[in-house]
Amino acid sequence: MHSGLSVPYDLTYFPPAPVLAVTIQSPHDPNLSTTISAVIDTGSDITVMPDWLPVRLGLRPLREALIAGYDGSLRRVPVYRAHISIGRLILHNVRIVAIPTTESLLGRNVLNQLDLRLNGPQLVLEVMNA
Repeated sequence: MHSGLSVPYDLTYFPPAPVLAVTIQSPHDPNLSTTISAVIDTGSDITVMPDWLPVRLGLRPLREALIAGYDGSLRRVPVYRAHISIGRLILHNVRIVAIPTTESLLGRNVLNQLDLRLNGPQLVLEVMNA
């Protein structure tokens, strides 16, 4: 029986943060993919990636969405679809938005498909279904 994926928290954040390596793949060309680190963000409705990623993967914008930042600021951003792999789990056609940032966030549209355990005292993130 596969026990899932166990990943230590990223200690470069203060306080330490649960971060996953995720592979983002173009739904148009399976040869175009990149692996990035993404912070687990239960406060984010949608997954957020840096704006260089759609260019690198040749993603096509589906539409625009109005998103609110944690500070209440509103911005219009392009929405894309991509495949996301976490361990052995592959999520197809996941909605992502791209903004000028260096940080990626896994939002609830991905997190709600994962069986997660945040073990804060041990500083370990477990993804049971990956």
